[in-house]
Amino acid sequence: MAARKEGAVIKLVVLGDAEVGKTALTVQLCLNHFVEEYDPTVEDSYRKQLIVDHQACVLEVLDTAGREEYSSSLREQWIRDGEGYVLMYSITSQQSFARIPSFVRLIEQIKDTDLPIPKIIIGAKSDRVNDRQVSYQEGQQLAKRLDCDFYEVSAKNDINIQRAIFDAIRTVKRTRLKAAANGTATASNVKNGSVGSSVGGKPSICNTVNNNKSLRKSEYKERQSCIVM
Repeated sequence: MAARKEGAVIKLVVLGDAEVGKTALTVQLCLNHFVEEYDPTVEDSYRKQLIVDHQACVLEVLDTAGREEYSSSLREQWIRDGEGYVLMYSITSQQSFARIPSFVRLIEQIKDTDLPIPKIIIGAKSDRVNDRQVSYQEGQQLAKRLDCDFYEVSAKNDINIQRAIFDAIRTVKRTRLKAAANGTATASNVKNGSVGSSVGGKPSICNTVNNNKSLRKSEYKERQSCIVM
């Protein structure tokens, strides 16, 4: 059967302190699975084909390290190549919330562009209401100050994740259109290919996970799975 054409590739970079739930959010979005145990991320990338506002796109999510000892030049490269940025903190950690502006400054320093930088702020672990240290209003106020959207999400209960990421994708698309109108290039130049195929008359969605955690052992692993919808 003929291959099903994918849409444009959109690169989102997830940034935040260690243990705020970056990997849990990414895995829930891309693989529909909640990660119970914490395993410090070195750098991981995930791909998933989505339909956003009736248009196909391939989302590439770059899950960066939170721990300083795992932070590397990879994160700087991914920020440079990224088009949109998911800034995460945990509602159970005031310290992780206070770090969000520093990630914004890092992005602005690396991108060095006059164009608006697409970003959203996510307060993770919204299911842990009894452990809350950061109020919803504080998240809203910070997002207003940084001129971006704000969501509280729960990877455990799969609440608001798709909604937040779809809004991030829309923001990237608007920035692309603005850049095209101004005759300027966006940060990431990507080529479209094809992922998946039509199976039994139904579209298939292929998820690719590039797991770089084993870089600590100087190895690189890749696994791919296809989900028929």
